[in-house]
Amino acid sequence: MKKLAILITFLSVSICFSQTSKTINVKYINEPITVDAVLDEDAWGMAEPSSNFWQYFPTDSIQAKQQTEIKMLFDNKNLYIGMKVNAS
Repeated sequence: MKKLAILITFLSVSICFSQTSKTINVKYINEPITVDAVLDEDAWGMAEPSSNFWQYFPTDSIQAKQQTEIKMLFDNKNLYIGMKVNAS
């Protein structure tokens, strides 16, 4: 659990130091998640997505053209990260 808290803190700090601050909410769950690249468990539906990212390179003044949605969940042993990438 201590390693998980350190990882979440690291992710929060690294996101906060980016040019445009972005918050990712990480929800605690009690149900098991099957790691199969399919986000079909009920917990994923309740997780709050982080989206509307801004482009970093070559310029940081526009929203990213290929938007990504990130959801994070954790339990007593694992941190689960689900991403949906919209490629044009």
